[in-house]
Amino acid sequence: AVALFKTGDPKEAQTQLQRALQLRPNSAAAHNLRGAIDGQQGDLDAAIAEFQAAFAFDPQHAGAKANQQGTTDAQRQAEKPR
Repeated sequence: AVALFKTGDPKEAQTQLQRALQLRPNSAAAHNLRGAIDGQQGDLDAAIAEFQAAFAFDPQHAGAKANQQGTTDAQRQAEKPR
């Protein structure tokens, strides 16, 4: 799924992640990656929900922490009046 995401195929990456999460629903890494894909596709609320799921399984997950901060910053920018 990571390779698919990095090569620009987020839809197939999401499909692979869905399968991975069926096998390992407590995978912080999979939730983090799904959040990153959601964020890249503009679904910031779904992205944050996935980062929070990653924290539920690994409260110290550095990638999820960084990604959540970036996504929260993007939400704030989107909400600012122009």
